Amino acid sequence: MSQTDGGIFFQTGEWTVEIIIGSGDFSNRGLDKCLQYMHLKEKCTIVVPADLAFGAKGFSGPVQLKQATPEGVQTQQVQVSIPENTPLLYEVTLLGFEKPKKYWQMESVAEHLSCAEQRKKEGNQFFERGNYQFAIRKYNRTLDLFDFTSNFSDEEHKQENELKLVCHLNICASYIQLKDLKKAFDEANKALVIDPKSVKALWRRGTVAMELGDLEAAKTDFENATRLDPGNKSVRTSLANLNKRILEQKKQEAVTLKRMFDQI
Repeated sequence: MSQTDGGIFFQTGEWTVEIIIGSGDFSNRGLDKCLQYMHLKEKCTIVVPADLAFGAKGFSGPVQLKQATPEGVQTQQVQVSIPENTPLLYEVTLLGFEKPKKYWQMESVAEHLSCAEQRKKEGNQFFERGNYQFAIRKYNRTLDLFDFTSNFSDEEHKQENELKLVCHLNICASYIQLKDLKKAFDEANKALVIDPKSVKALWRRGTVAMELGDLEAAKTDFENATRLDPGNKSVRTSLANLNKRILEQKKQEAVTLKRMFDQI
């Protein structure tokens, strides 16, 4: 892998690298799309523009390599650093591929839960890189898995709810970043259906309500969150800021009323 103007970032040599399409782990939209159309053993030169590569975030982190030897599969990690807004050129040979199972091919609830955990992690990677639309897509695909499961044990049902709660909270956070407050509010509500005592869900719903101008609803959520977790600094700071805003609003209302009466 190199810059389109020549600088080499990464070479595998005799080693191979595994790319999980859509994972966001040393992968990107441009490379993912091209890999899906390649044939086994095919060699390709792939040019990926900066906005379909790692964009404004760039990439910095370890990449794991594998190599088959008579003693077994060896692994090593190399550190790769790619500056922001860099177009990339790949020289790729597709040595093999494996298609993931479809929902209906999974044989147990445990398999669904394992797949859901992996998808949630992939969503987290997109979120951490600021790719909120892709994060939302991954979290929603995680939630979709639970439409095809039944007969949970108590422990499996607990794991399901934990995963669903995290997904709704992170979708909410993603929509907040995207300034889509109505959808963020809806996701916070879905999280609270799963766990009415989720401090994070109450805080995020209160934050959205404050942005939407519903200060009383925000105050209720912040106060409920504070009762559940008195030491939570984020909630206490939000409540303090909200109280200042309410006080300023009341002062402004008093000034407006005084002007109205002075004109009578």
